[in-house]
Amino acid sequence: RSLQCCNRFGESIMHMACRRSLTDVVVFLAEEAGVSLRIRDDFGRTPLHDAFWTGEPNLCLIEFLLKREPDIILMKDKRGHCPLEYVRKDHWETWTNFLLERPHLIVQGSSLRNCRLIIFVK
Repeated sequence: RSLQCCNRFGESIMHMACRRSLTDVVVFLAEEAGVSLRIRDDFGRTPLHDAFWTGEPNLCLIEFLLKREPDIILMKDKRGHCPLEYVRKDHWETWTNFLLERPHLIVQGSSLRNCRLIIFVK
């Protein structure tokens, strides 16, 4: 059976694992079960949107997601919000430092200017 399934709101197991910061589960689903990271829920959110919305930043999870599918950082939901716009304000500095220290995770040649919160002010 496929683990590429979702509930009545379009939320997949991958979405839920990212939302709960379950890095080991996400790695298993992506690498062993072949579950796509490009899946969207009914609001157009990817698992990366959920991974940025967690209560505490999970740097390992985001790094895994971006290494596996770097262009999902540009995928907007139905309201026009990219995953970075789901970052909690009190985590802006953490994510800014994370991305500045890992420029290789950003899609080469892409314009992240379409995301409103790309440059987090300290």
